Amino acid sequence: IKVNPMEKVNQRVALTKRLIQEALLRLLKKTPLAKVSVCALCEEAQINRTTFYRHYETPDDVLSEIAADAVQQFSRTTAPAQGVPNEKQFLLKMCEFLQANAPLLRILVQSNADKPFAAEMYRVLSAGVLGKKTVLYRGKPVDEATFSLINSYFSAGIFALVRLWILEEVPKTPAEIADLIYSSFYHDFALQ
Repeated sequence: IKVNPMEKVNQRVALTKRLIQEALLRLLKKTPLAKVSVCALCEEAQINRTTFYRHYETPDDVLSEIAADAVQQFSRTTAPAQGVPNEKQFLLKMCEFLQANAPLLRILVQSNADKPFAAEMYRVLSAGVLGKKTVLYRGKPVDEATFSLINSYFSAGIFALVRLWILEEVPKTPAEIADLIYSSFYHDFALQ
């Protein structure tokens, strides 16, 4: 079997980037991003600076790539194509992902690198909780403007709730959080 030389290069690049990313995450557990130097990061990753600069310009760039990867994983995990049959299952799947990635999410928030993740979570929540369904409020359909307001209200509330759950390490399971969100949302609303 012949190995394509480009595959070897791609594997090397992926391995090097992973070493740098893991090193940065270790450093961020004890040092703020603004105080992480390229030298300290290279030492932690056991690579030289030339190797670092081949892939990144600054530690901020490394963290941005980590955040982008988290966004992609979150999107794939919560995508409708992943066989999520209903809203409650969607919320459970989302909460399971968040709990499984809690240490990384805490680092992103503490480093102020969570904006892309937050934006994607809002988008996923808007599509996953309400989507294109007809919303009934106390048994009556709502107009487009009210739908948009309701969607924004619940997406922001759900985001705030799960953010607090993850950051404060509230001792609740993903199933308990999903159930809390689901029962709070569906108390006055129905989807068709």
